[in-house]
Amino acid sequence: MRRIFLATLALGTGLTASGPQTVRAAEVVIDVQSEASLVQQVQTAINQLSMLQQQYNQLVQTYQQVAGQFSMLTTFANPNGLAQELEQPFLRNPLPGSSSLPGAITGATTPNTAFAQQFLNANRVYTAPGTTPSGQMMNTQATALASIAGMVMTNLQSIEQRIAGLGDLQTQLNGATTIQQVASITARIGAEQNFISAQQAQAANLGTLATTQVAAQQQAQQQMVRQQAAQTAAAFPVSVP
Repeated sequence: MRRIFLATLALGTGLTASGPQTVRAAEVVIDVQSEASLVQQVQTAINQLSMLQQQYNQLVQTYQQVAGQFSMLTTFANPNGLAQELEQPFLRNPLPGSSSLPGAITGATTPNTAFAQQFLNANRVYTAPGTTPSGQMMNTQATALASIAGMVMTNLQSIEQRIAGLGDLQTQLNGATTIQQVASITARIGAEQNFISAQQAQAANLGTLATTQVAAQQQAQQQMVRQQAAQTAAAFPVSVP
C-alpha cells in the first residue's frame, strides 16, 4: 500500500513538474516596447519618403522653369530672314549716286528712268530748236526738272514698299514667342529706321539741290537776256548826235 502511494506521489510530482514547463515552452513572448519602436521607425521612414518626394517634385518644377527660360534665351530668330523684301538694293538706296547727280540735276544727261521720262513728256508743250542758246537752255531746264521729279517719285515708291515691309516686321513682332525673337525683330526694325533716316537725309539734300538748281536756271536766264542785249547793242550801235 505504501508502495502504491509513493508511486502515485511520484507520478503526481512528475506531472506537476513537467506540466508547467511544457505550457511555458508553447507560449509566444511579445515585446510591446520593441514593437512600438519599430512602428515609430516605419512611420518616420514613410514621412521622410514623402518629404523626399515633395523635394523631388520641386526640383523637377525648377528644372522645367530653368529649361524654359534657357530655351527662351537661346531660341534665335534670324532678323535677316524676316521681311526680305526690305533687303532689295532699290529700297536700300533708291536715289542715284552722287557722281551722277550733277548731270541729272543740270539736265546734261537724258532722263533714264520711267518716272523722269513720264514727267518730261507730260510737261512738254513745245520743244525749242537746239540750234540757239535759248533753245538749248529751255530743253536743258525741262530735262533737269523732269529728272528731279523722277528721282522724287522713285524715292516715294521706295518709301511705300518699305512701309509694307515694316508692316511685315510688325506682324512678326506681334507673333514673337521668345525674348530673343523680340530682341532680334526689334533690332531689325531699328536698322530699317536707320535706312529711312538716311533716305530722309538724301531727300532733304536732293530738295536743296533742286532749289539751288532752279535759282541757277533763273540766273542763267537773266545772264542770257543780258548777253543778248549786249550782242544786240554791239551789232546795232546807237550813235548819239
